[in-house]
Amino acid sequence: MRAAKTMKYNIKFIFQIIAAMLPAWMKELGEDGNYVIGPTWWSPHLPYPGNNKINEAAKSRYGVPEGPTYFGFSYCWMKTLELAVEGAGTLDDKKIRDHLRSSKFDLPYGRGIVFDSKGLPPPFCFAFQTTGGKNELVWPKEVVTTKLVYPRPAWSK
Repeated sequence: MRAAKTMKYNIKFIFQIIAAMLPAWMKELGEDGNYVIGPTWWSPHLPYPGNNKINEAAKSRYGVPEGPTYFGFSYCWMKTLELAVEGAGTLDDKKIRDHLRSSKFDLPYGRGIVFDSKGLPPPFCFAFQTTGGKNELVWPKEVVTTKLVYPRPAWSK
């Protein structure tokens, strides 16, 4: 980002897979970290069941305004496992697998989540853009929290 700015390289679209979703991105780059687009599999802004619990826990336990990305990822994985074990009524792997395959789940990353024969949910992803120092959702339309800025504004001085 710094090199692009120094060279006055005003690219229309910057896609970053991991770095831009970390708090250190904006802390290190400031305003220059804005308008980067990336994928995520969870966001504190998703309107799905249980997401408020993640944000409340992050606030009360760590004093942060919302659940950090990897905090949310971890909660989602463990919540899925918890529901599968509770539904199966056992720690037996095969029974847990069978329960996952035969049930629908409302989770912080989506409603009606089902798992296939391999134990995987259907492919899903959300897109965010760093806007005003935060990662805001820009896709899909049912979860958008801000309008996509495209093309990316030219570098400020």
